[in-house]
Amino acid sequence: MAFRLVEFDAPLGVLKSFDSFKNLLNEKILETNTCSLNVSYKNFYTYNDFKFYVCDGEGTLNFKDYTKNLNLIDLELITLKEHLFENKTTKNPYQLKLLNEFLRLYDLNISKGCYYLNPPYFKQLEKELILC
Repeated sequence: MAFRLVEFDAPLGVLKSFDSFKNLLNEKILETNTCSLNVSYKNFYTYNDFKFYVCDGEGTLNFKDYTKNLNLIDLELITLKEHLFENKTTKNPYQLKLLNEFLRLYDLNISKGCYYLNPPYFKQLEKELILC
C-alpha cells in the first residue's frame, strides 16, 4: 500500500476517510498541518468537510489540488494529439472533459517541476504523445 504526505491549510481540523460507497472508515482530529495518507483510487477523504483524493505523485500533496478522482484511460490519444498539434477541439463532451483535466494536470506538473499529480494513465499518455 502506497502512502503520500498531504498538507492542509490549517493545523487543526477533522480528517475523515470514506470508501467508494460513502461509508465512514475513519475519523480523527489533526493537530498538525501534514499527515501521511493512503493513495487510493476508490476511497476519498474530507478535511473540515472539503472532499479530496490522494493519487500517486512526487512531493507533498496540497489537499486542494486533487479534488476529482481521475483515471485517464478513456482519453483517446488522437483527441490529445489533434488538440496540441493541429489546434482541433473534439466535439465529444466526455473526451473534452478528459482533455481539459489532462491539460490542467500537465500544467500543474510543469509548474511544480515534477510528476506532482500522477493519476492512472497520465504518464502513459504523455509517453505515447512524445512518440507521435
